[in-house]
Amino acid sequence: MIDQAEKLRNLISVTDKPSLISEKRIIAVTSGKGGVGKTNLSVNLGIGLAQLNKQVLLLDADIGMANVDLLVGMTPKFNLQHVLLNQKTLKEIMLTGPAGIHIIPGVSGAMGLTNLSYQQKEHFFNQLSDLELHEYTIIDTSAGMSQNVMNFVLAADEVFVVTNSEPTAMMDAYAIIKTILKHNPGTKIQIIPNMVTSQKEAEHVFTTLNNITEKFLGSNLNLLGFLVRDVNVIKAVKKQNPFIISMPDSDASRCIRKIVSEITETKQSSNRRFNGLIKFFEQALGYSKN
Repeated sequence: MIDQAEKLRNLISVTDKPSLISEKRIIAVTSGKGGVGKTNLSVNLGIGLAQLNKQVLLLDADIGMANVDLLVGMTPKFNLQHVLLNQKTLKEIMLTGPAGIHIIPGVSGAMGLTNLSYQQKEHFFNQLSDLELHEYTIIDTSAGMSQNVMNFVLAADEVFVVTNSEPTAMMDAYAIIKTILKHNPGTKIQIIPNMVTSQKEAEHVFTTLNNITEKFLGSNLNLLGFLVRDVNVIKAVKKQNPFIISMPDSDASRCIRKIVSEITETKQSSNRRFNGLIKFFEQALGYSKN
């Protein structure tokens, strides 16, 4: 078994490899607190997968602070709220972003997906068949542990927890890890340290979280990759142009490509079975079409 620290040291140096595995997967990207770069990571990760000719859907489920569209420089005329109000279909509001990634714009400061009437849920579910062709669906959740967040996280096939080295961020990351494992003990939780200044700092973040999780919860986490602190990320955000597109040779872009390589070369956990978006949302929203 490869030592996690050794794996971490090899992440940036390994050359890009072609994708070996093609399967449909639903990935929830979440964090214990805001400000750790979760949405920016979700956007660039999705684009990185799309650059490998994967069919990728990015759902902005950050209720109240939806901003995926801003990071790709797009101004949607319609968003998820128009679907929930039975004014538009999911297909009609879906945007095509960089590298062909599909984006469902979220709702800012409005209703959450888990607070819908039966009629709204029924209309929403009737649209989902249009989205089933995607190989990867990335759910960019809100930060924290609200009911909205946990419903999405617990229904996903895989969970990526983003954090940085700040003690508060790590403490909040552990809190969400603890809640996930309490409800779904077999969940494979992938950790992505973000905005680290060095490889050593990334290793410290992961090792600290893994040791605590192993000691108190009897489970081990998995290291998916990390992103170094890179001034190009800030520049890209200001330009509303994802850094993996605008600055493909930056350190951050190389880190993203290594994470993408890890994802495409690794099968999802055998204890979670992909049943499609309809089953995912049935669990997340507490609704069944049958």
